[in-house]
Amino acid sequence: MAQDRLGGFGDRRLAATGAALLAAMRKAPTMCLHALAEDRNERRRFTDFLDNPGVSHEEMLVCAGRLTGQRAAGRDVLAISDTSELNFAGHAGRKHGFGKVGNGRDIGLFVHPVIALDATQGGVLGLVDAEMINRPTGSVAHRRSRNAEEKESRRWLRGMESAGTMLAAASRITMVEDREGDIYDQFARRPENVHLLVRAARDRSVGPGLKLFATAAGWAEVDRHGVTVPAKRARYGAGARDERSTVVAVRSGEVEVSRPASAARCLPARLRVVDVREVDAPPAGQQAVPWCLLTTHAVETPADARRMVAWYRRR
Repeated sequence: MAQDRLGGFGDRRLAATGAALLAAMRKAPTMCLHALAEDRNERRRFTDFLDNPGVSHEEMLVCAGRLTGQRAAGRDVLAISDTSELNFAGHAGRKHGFGKVGNGRDIGLFVHPVIALDATQGGVLGLVDAEMINRPTGSVAHRRSRNAEEKESRRWLRGMESAGTMLAAASRITMVEDREGDIYDQFARRPENVHLLVRAARDRSVGPGLKLFATAAGWAEVDRHGVTVPAKRARYGAGARDERSTVVAVRSGEVEVSRPASAARCLPARLRVVDVREVDAPPAGQQAVPWCLLTTHAVETPADARRMVAWYRRR
């Protein structure tokens, strides 16, 4: 069955070995072949499989995406994407060909997956797509002058496009992203069957002399309710917080986002905004909640706004 394989790979033996590896990974929460294999022969079989030029991660991703699409059929789906870092600092002497990770020192990779969830129940439906990024040594020059197709941030547009294709049988698709997904071209180029819900990173112009954050903060409150702010580990020595319960005030409205100079002139982006702010001051040393959420969904009632907040928190 398709559910029991990593891919076909154009060879029945490879497909069978991939299925055996997948079954082993389901039994044991590890990616170590020594731990997954039952004996030396199976370990060699798994190693040869992964080294085979006919075995590609692209086919594995397509296979996984199709299975997720089958599970998503007829459902209201959240497609959640983010970028994670795989840091190999402890293996620098044995690993070669890797670029630098976020701290600019350690070697490693970045992985950008898209995971599908049932929007009503919250259950995980599966992997939609993923992109591996091996960042070259040194900074990329002239980042702002390049178009969306040439930037590393193209991964956000690709994830959105993959969700539209792989989850096409869903009743509704909503991409949910944190601040890195705040890309004008993503809103302007979204497929017709995909909605976006993204936390704003940029205080964009929304009219002559008007800025997004101040404009949203000036709207009337439409809702106030309690939320749990999850704990967060420090990254590169900053940004840690403890889990806490708090009350947030919610405001909503609509804005016309001004087109960046580098964007194509044919790309408009009129968006709804759900502004979420913590009512009371946070504990000492922790930042207050400032979630300014941009969405292509209609937000006409307090219930609509609360739904956007709940969906964003699912990520």
